[in-house]
Amino acid sequence: MNALFTSVLALLFLIGGCEKNSKTEAECGTDQPLEELVWLQNLQKSFEMRMGPAAAEIVQYRYKGEVVFYVDDCYMCPDAMQVVYNCAGQEVCRFGGFAGLNTCPDFFEEATDKTVLFSSIQP
Repeated sequence: MNALFTSVLALLFLIGGCEKNSKTEAECGTDQPLEELVWLQNLQKSFEMRMGPAAAEIVQYRYKGEVVFYVDDCYMCPDAMQVVYNCAGQEVCRFGGFAGLNTCPDFFEEATDKTVLFSSIQP
């Protein structure tokens, strides 16, 4: 009986160990979004291939309980547009531009777990 109990307990630990190992993986299906989310990978490649002084960055956050990606394709450029996307590549928010848009006024107060995934910003 003791061996049966030990076997069942070991099986429960193994099943529990199969859970997703990160919130990004659980929500986006990967813990390596730049390598496995094609739309995000394409953005990064376009930033790497372009010429000129414009720097870009892709930053992962948690916003309103979901993993999101803040994309700034022209860091520190006047009137540039920054966009926040969800895991599926759908727009969540946008900031800046000539009109000074801000569709998520609480983003920078509410966004947590900042992780820079890509940056071409020179120190």
